[in-house]
Amino acid sequence: MALISMDNKHCGLCGNAFTEKEKVVKLPAISDVTHELYVYFDKTLHSKCFEKWSERNSAVEIIQKEKASFHQSSYYTKTFKKT
Repeated sequence: MALISMDNKHCGLCGNAFTEKEKVVKLPAISDVTHELYVYFDKTLHSKCFEKWSERNSAVEIIQKEKASFHQSSYYTKTFKKT
């Protein structure tokens, strides 16, 4: 479960405010600040907006690559991986 800051009151895609009952998606931060989709990461989005987003598959792929890269990092290995 992602923690959502109270500062995130508007969807990063449509710009509309969140209501209490709406489902939301929190995209994680990514390391590549030059990526064309960087501005959408570390944002909260309406679930319905995320599902309809034309770049959804690309965003999911980026998240998977970032996760794989992190799991292969020396930081992860030293800190979390049990031998």
